[in-house]
Amino acid sequence: MLIFVEHNIYPTLSSHKALPLYLMQDSKIIELLKELDSRMLTRFKEYTLSPYFNKHEATTKLCLYLLKHAPDFTQPEKLSKDRIYKRIFPKEDFDNKKFHRLTSQLLLLLHNFLIDDALQLKENKRMVILLEELRQYKLEKHYRSTEKKYKLKLAKEHLNHHSYYESQYKFYKELDYLFVEQGGRSYNENLQLANDSLDNLFILEKLKMACDMASRNKVIQAHYQWSIMKGIEEHLQDESKEFDSIIQIYHTIFRMLTEAPETTEKQYRMLLELLKKYASQFTKEEILGTYGYALNYAIVKINQQGSTYLEETLEIYLYLVESEAIFVGGFLMPQEYKNIVTLAVRLKKYTWAEQFIEEYKAKLPVDVQNNIYKYNLASLQHSQGDHNKALETLHNVDFINPTYYLGTKIIQLKIYYEREEGEAFYALIDACQSYLRRSKQVADYQKKSTANLMKFSKKLFKIKEEIGYTKRHIIQEAVEKLEQEIEVCSSVANRDWLTTNLSRLAF
Repeated sequence: MLIFVEHNIYPTLSSHKALPLYLMQDSKIIELLKELDSRMLTRFKEYTLSPYFNKHEATTKLCLYLLKHAPDFTQPEKLSKDRIYKRIFPKEDFDNKKFHRLTSQLLLLLHNFLIDDALQLKENKRMVILLEELRQYKLEKHYRSTEKKYKLKLAKEHLNHHSYYESQYKFYKELDYLFVEQGGRSYNENLQLANDSLDNLFILEKLKMACDMASRNKVIQAHYQWSIMKGIEEHLQDESKEFDSIIQIYHTIFRMLTEAPETTEKQYRMLLELLKKYASQFTKEEILGTYGYALNYAIVKINQQGSTYLEETLEIYLYLVESEAIFVGGFLMPQEYKNIVTLAVRLKKYTWAEQFIEEYKAKLPVDVQNNIYKYNLASLQHSQGDHNKALETLHNVDFINPTYYLGTKIIQLKIYYEREEGEAFYALIDACQSYLRRSKQVADYQKKSTANLMKFSKKLFKIKEEIGYTKRHIIQEAVEKLEQEIEVCSSVANRDWLTTNLSRLAF
């Protein structure tokens, strides 16, 4: 809590150390209310005022008082506990225990509102609950009408596969309950359909979890172990059975992540084929989840092998952007924007890159929009050889995010190399190496790949400086040695830039 604000408002109480304890500014309920938009705040007010959900007058008064200051709560002096208490209980002295019970009651009401509001959007779940209630009241006419509505709605609704399988399992299981209660003694298809839906739900979720575990094992050297996957894989390899597309895709992803390196490329290619064939049937969440694994595979290959996978990685990104599956809260995240521009630049698609930079600038989060736009524009300008414009564009751009800080330094590094400004070049490398050693915000993989870029760039520039002063065969030997070092290094940022400039020094 910022005590300075309180001192400005209550100068006579500046030495009153207990004051912050009587403010609600950092309470759980205010923390939650700050995150709700105006529509949700209005709905919560209506919910609280409804006697069906809330009959407690003091809770209603507390809610109305807090909502007057929501969602910003910029006047902390009006959020003191004793002031609020006096508004609700004008004839009583402040009772901290009673106030705590009251705020807890309102917080519980807010939690219930969030649950009920979310359930309103999940009509298929509500209809299954309704079927259960109608069965218990033995209202078969209503039951059959609701059953028909459910089937019509589900046929039109675009659910993710998890929700679809879960809904179908509960729906068919409910129909089977009615069948048994009515004395059914013959074969009932609903029981089989419930079983099949549960199988699909279980297999899909096990595959997704196993893929997540396998991916984390690779990235952070974790030791997650997936249980009963051997049995599931044997089941999925039964050629007499036909499995839904989403299950085929996650099974392929799992194999891509867990099989021997010599077979993963085959699984990756199969994954791309399946995605092109079926992704149009998926929700945005499913598109991002499945394509994300293909994207990660391709990016790792780029870092290991250079330019081979650039074109297809750009294609994957473009599908994620065009489908808006990669958007968060309606915005294209800065890192994804940067990755797409970087790919286009490396493929020398300069006109396309410029159009993308301009077209999607407005889709960037507002608070970082200008900085991210300028950084990517400078990257393009540098690649086109306009060094002065690139440096001018980067001037006064401040990046707190380490990824963009390092990205800016790498652009400057390349410009100094190409201009042969040795003093500035070596000073920048020293500054970056120091930053990488000190920074706790840079991810280990990024730290390693950037450190290797700096190390190899320094060697590259030293070779360049020796040309004209050293015998040609010695230069050639140095070039070949550095080429070998870069080739065997598993993680190097801007590998293509290094190898391209190194080849220009060879005779």
